[in-house]
Amino acid sequence: MNTWNTRLNSKALAAVLTAALTACGGGGAVPQTQTLAKPSAVAVRAVIQFPAGSSSASATRSPKYISPATNGATISVYPAGNDVTPVFQQSDDLAAGSPLCTSTSPRSCTIPMEVSPGTYDFVLAMYDTAPVSGVSPSGAKELSTVKVTQTINPAGLNTVDFALQGIPVGAPTLTCGGTSCGTLTYWSLPANGSVQSFPIAVTAYDADGHAITGSNPYATPISVTLTESGGSGHTVLTVNGAAVGTTATLTSPVDTLALQYDGGGAPGYTTTTTIGGTSVVMSPMYVVPDAAISEVNLSDSHSASVTEANAPVGEAYSASAACPDVTPSTSGSGASASLTMVSHAPGGTSLACNVTVKDSLANATVTIPFNFVVPGPITAGTPTFASGGSGTCASGLAFTGSGQTAVMALADPGYSGTISSSSGAAGTAAVSVSGTTATVTAGATAGTTTVTFSDTSGNVLTCSIGLTITSGSAS
Repeated sequence: MNTWNTRLNSKALAAVLTAALTACGGGGAVPQTQTLAKPSAVAVRAVIQFPAGSSSASATRSPKYISPATNGATISVYPAGNDVTPVFQQSDDLAAGSPLCTSTSPRSCTIPMEVSPGTYDFVLAMYDTAPVSGVSPSGAKELSTVKVTQTINPAGLNTVDFALQGIPVGAPTLTCGGTSCGTLTYWSLPANGSVQSFPIAVTAYDADGHAITGSNPYATPISVTLTESGGSGHTVLTVNGAAVGTTATLTSPVDTLALQYDGGGAPGYTTTTTIGGTSVVMSPMYVVPDAAISEVNLSDSHSASVTEANAPVGEAYSASAACPDVTPSTSGSGASASLTMVSHAPGGTSLACNVTVKDSLANATVTIPFNFVVPGPITAGTPTFASGGSGTCASGLAFTGSGQTAVMALADPGYSGTISSSSGAAGTAAVSVSGTTATVTAGATAGTTTVTFSDTSGNVLTCSIGLTITSGSAS
């Protein structure tokens, strides 16, 4: 903690401020004390110590904070609870080279002042510019501040501690899920039905653009708001792991912010989180399977829609399958795309396969289980012969007279369309299919031929037919 330690005895009042400043530079005029009122005042000596460091370390998190751009300080002392007119105020040059400061590293600056015993509000403000003639210039930027109420006794030991608070200026930068949100300020999470926590790291900056670090509170808290569109109740803000609803306040650099998303909602749902003037959009990635199944070329094909509302046009999608017989592909980019999955397994195959879809910018991943059923093969059951004949489709059908019939049931697993039929020589045998029932009828011309059954998936069953006229004559 940055401390200003004040010790008072019957002879003098000594104050010490310890600040974790990594670097400061520049010069300025010798400060002048502005004593507004000092009845029975005692001497005060403030010592400000700046630990050694480099300006490049300004972004490093530390328990302490003071901006590396600090070059001046103003101390104002008010009657407790009445911060209107100070009883004592002075501005001091803290830049390197100031007569108040040593030239060694770490540097130490000693500030003389006077204050009377009593209860006061001590206000310390740090600026990026050294004072001129004892006054901070109008263009000086205030970088950090703090107020402490303390009673100064005329005797004994007194201690006043200051913990400098950075003053956020401008929009913070955001880090989404451990990765920079970049200029897109856009992110996605998978709509997979599981509760997910999505961290957003917030870095605030002082008036000179240096990151405010450490555990001391901000001088002015950072407000956070969450708005949902296309649905509600699926996402809330969490601060330091506790759900706080759709509004939140970040009070220090160590506060942790996250979105808690329940993995639900419907395509088109999106959230916008505004943090101190900077916004990030989170659109879940939805993968919604289509109901229809197409049956083409011995393949079972599924399709699905992929949706990320408000995704930038450069958002692309990729897909992979856990099964070697399934080939997924995607088309389209931006807020919507389509997914097609084709199984090339042999006819009659039924399999369950997980297909994973991934976006390109936010790395949201959704895995969907699909059941693939490849139609076929076509098979024929044992035929029934009403007026003569014998055999099976596999061994061949034999007829001994014109008009004899063989009726058999066809099976085509996974296929729901129409099975068609044809005959190589209609004069020897004619064939027809009604639903899944096939009828082969002997013709009047003796000889051999084939009948064929086929579906639109490419499955084919061929039966050989033999017709021998054993009585009468063919006409």
